[in-house]
Amino acid sequence: MTFVHATRVRAATLADVDLDSLDAAATESLVASVAALENQVAELKARAVGRARDLGLPRASGTRSTAVWLARHTRIEPAVARRTTRLADSLRARPDLRHAMCVGAVNLDQAVAIRASLRTFERASIDPAVVERHLVEQASLCNVGALRDLARQALDDADPAGAAARRAAEHHARQHRATGTTRLSMYDDDGRTHGRFILPVEKGHQLRAALESLVEPGRAATDTEAQRTPDAESLGRAFVQLLEGSIRSRRVSDLLDAPRRLRDRRRRPAPAA
Repeated sequence: MTFVHATRVRAATLADVDLDSLDAAATESLVASVAALENQVAELKARAVGRARDLGLPRASGTRSTAVWLARHTRIEPAVARRTTRLADSLRARPDLRHAMCVGAVNLDQAVAIRASLRTFERASIDPAVVERHLVEQASLCNVGALRDLARQALDDADPAGAAARRAAEHHARQHRATGTTRLSMYDDDGRTHGRFILPVEKGHQLRAALESLVEPGRAATDTEAQRTPDAESLGRAFVQLLEGSIRSRRVSDLLDAPRRLRDRRRRPAPAA
């Protein structure tokens, strides 16, 4: 589209804009304006993704879903691509939500949360139109968590008989996520190892307590926010220290034999189908 191309050309000149002369009020206004612009672009992007799906572009490229196509085409994280694709599915049927994004009043995270909340109304066979307007109006005052709470309260008010069943289902889902999702991924880059992990919340608290005790040896496991929270670099050094302590506690023979066992597992032929 000519308009989008012209906007990108003008945006390329932003690198030359001098911000050093801005005072506090002007800087605050600029941040808010840029955030609103980001919201407007997110809405246009979601609609464009919806159009790409309608035209069959993901299928024509051989990808299994629109989200996978978007992640590959724009080199973004799959999770972000899935959020955008889900939003694209909803904007056509949600005029209030789409308008709010068009004017920059609702951000992508809020829009995804509102979309998910409205789906709970639909599953309960309740018209979500009224609560959609309410959540959109409150988006300028609430973060994602507060919007979810508002939607949950509105649903309880509209369907008090089903509130207990929904709470039980939510509790069961949280337990399942806590115990059933444990992941770890690592990769090397420029002499460092980067990683991401997901743990049950109890284990995460145990890990944090162990790391904080290494950062501040006198810190008790029951201490709370009264003490300063360690920064990311301090926690990283504590994590290395925790690993070194774990390694020292193992038998030397086990450590020396570990590379051989790993090579043997990699060379072992896969079982026949």
